Amino acid sequence: MIKTLAQAVVPFFFFKAPLTKITNQNLQKTINQLKQAPSAEAATKQALEILKAKYDSGTVRTYFFFWMATQSDPNVLWDRKGFMHCTQQNHLLRLLLVKSEQVEERDIRLGYSLIWYISIHQYLKITLEKDRTVGVDPWSYGRGAKWNEFASGFTLKSISS
Repeated sequence: MIKTLAQAVVPFFFFKAPLTKITNQNLQKTINQLKQAPSAEAATKQALEILKAKYDSGTVRTYFFFWMATQSDPNVLWDRKGFMHCTQQNHLLRLLLVKSEQVEERDIRLGYSLIWYISIHQYLKITLEKDRTVGVDPWSYGRGAKWNEFASGFTLKSISS
């Protein structure tokens, strides 16, 4: 019951939503661009830069704009500008990487942390090679996080594999 209620408020927070058909031509163009990347790591970094240029984030705005978290259609999300919740940015990143065939769905897992030790936050754990997993957080990337860093506590952390 709690999971169902949470899903009604924030879609795809506790599980990965199905990847839907792409109908947005601009989104499809970006996916086609990423197909040309030489590696999964290069595609992931390129996708992060694209998301960083389109969207921004903020812990306080997460609460002020809570109602925006209910939108889950990537074709609609892609045309938005400005603030976007971590779950939405992660969903778009996952969609870009899987649809561009750079990363397999099974190699992307959801990760969670606490920001300011009170606000639950989602990031992605992506296995790029057989034995190398990185923490990828487009929400924090736009706020200064570097490769393999995600928001946690009052700072950033990384995954060591």
